[in-house]
Amino acid sequence: MSDLQVLFRPSLNVAYIDFNQFQKPFDDPRVRQALSEATNRQGIVDALYGGTGVAAKEMLAPGMLGYNEDIQAIPYDPEHAKQLLSDAGLAGGFTTDFWYMPVDRPYYPNPQAIAQVVCNDWAAVGVKCNLKTEDWTAYLNDARAHKLPTWMLGWTGDNGDPDNFLYFFFGVQPAPDKQNYNTWDNAQARDLLLKAQHSVDDTERDGLYKQVATIVRSELPKLPVAHTTPPLPAKNYVQGYVTNPTGTEYFKTVTVNK
Repeated sequence: MSDLQVLFRPSLNVAYIDFNQFQKPFDDPRVRQALSEATNRQGIVDALYGGTGVAAKEMLAPGMLGYNEDIQAIPYDPEHAKQLLSDAGLAGGFTTDFWYMPVDRPYYPNPQAIAQVVCNDWAAVGVKCNLKTEDWTAYLNDARAHKLPTWMLGWTGDNGDPDNFLYFFFGVQPAPDKQNYNTWDNAQARDLLLKAQHSVDDTERDGLYKQVATIVRSELPKLPVAHTTPPLPAKNYVQGYVTNPTGTEYFKTVTVNK
């Protein structure tokens, strides 16, 4: 009999692929939609997440305030992706550098392998990737400086509030000289996020964040890939540990009955 128990941390994270809209052709929403529909996210989760992931359809994790159940999942539709690329004047495809994280994270358990699958999917619709990576600090700095055309990143929430996700992703007005990850310029979404920040009514905030999710879904500035429930193994004699979705560890309830 195994002397291990496995607990699972509730999902409060999202893995995503970012598109640099300061660089062509990612400024065209048809191209972002095409690459999103070319990506078999369910296949990636099934093959590479070890039963701990679910394919994401929006940037908030399920169950959070503002999660929009009415939003339809992004379809896996390579043929439509090809048509979208043709509509954008890219019937012959194009080549891009695709940057993958040099470190594992709960939301990306094997970044290089996942990146390879994504690029295989994109190749099937005529988009060739040059896979690249670099030191983690340099990677984050270059992403914030808008040097990367498309890259992998993710987020684990700090406090469970949707503002901690959506404002961080989209709330700052982008500019080439700003050091932040946002390259999507949508004043309507920013205004809704600011209004939600100033409200103390959760019903109102829920509706505002759902509106933001609808706008994000229509333009796909980032492609949500997966949410995960990371496993936490422990010996059976460790009792009283309560998993925390933010990753903050509280041990005052833990006992060791050995």
